[in-house]
Amino acid sequence: MTATPMGSGLELADLFCRTARRTVRRLFRDLWANEDIRKNGVAASVMQGEQVWLERGAMDIGLTPQAFKTRSLVEQRAAGAGRAQKAAADAL
Repeated sequence: MTATPMGSGLELADLFCRTARRTVRRLFRDLWANEDIRKNGVAASVMQGEQVWLERGAMDIGLTPQAFKTRSLVEQRAAGAGRAQKAAADAL
């Protein structure tokens, strides 16, 4: 079994530490540069009842409850194959 060269291990540790430092700096910066004030304002407007239009469904985007049903990939592929077969039969 061969030993790992010391320089290689140091190189990996250095890269890890550099990446970790960059991540920590970004996360601390994001603590102060965010959308919290805007989010709090929107949340307050919801709590005050200013967004009831959304509850009433006034924003119809054309989706039915069926659109939100969970479907498996197998079912979707089978449905697609069925449509392709029907289209081929209709073309005859």
